[in-house]
Amino acid sequence: MRRVFLVRHASHDRLGKVLCGRMPDVSLSARGRAEAEAMATALARRLAPDLHTSPTEQDRAPLLALAGRREEIELAQHEAPRYPLPAAYPQGGEERTRLAPVSDGERTPRSGIRVLSSPQTRTRETAAPLAQKLAAAIEIADEIDEIEFGAWTGRAFAEFDSDPAWVAWNAERATARPPGGESMGEAQAR
Repeated sequence: MRRVFLVRHASHDRLGKVLCGRMPDVSLSARGRAEAEAMATALARRLAPDLHTSPTEQDRAPLLALAGRREEIELAQHEAPRYPLPAAYPQGGEERTRLAPVSDGERTPRSGIRVLSSPQTRTRETAAPLAQKLAAAIEIADEIDEIEFGAWTGRAFAEFDSDPAWVAWNAERATARPPGGESMGEAQAR
């Protein structure tokens, strides 16, 4: 059985103020870096509770050996309301996306634990502490990138109050598209 943990990205200074979407170079705030570290600690303990992990290679050796024996676990980073409580993706009739294997070109992915991230800076920064604790490479997966918000990317949320297209999009998110963007249904399909 494969377990997938979806983790939304940690806080950044524009969170709740600006629709960032795929806006480049949005880095985590100091609070976000602390959230990412707390998430990484909590999730690493959940994945390998019997192991002590530290920066030394000697201490990482048991984790590396265990990684090849555990069931495959894919971790995806995405935008986050709160940490440090990662939740397992619920079972049921939800849409599922099959992710193609990705390699960073330097390390061959082990069978076992994988850390996947969208290409966004804030998601890679959220994934970094977890990847370090698990001695794993961060694999970039375009399939889990943010929704493409097109012309709305970078706009302040306050600007949307009087925008009829915003109201229409929120009423029919599965099928409605932002100007130059994609619907939630299209994002789920990828």
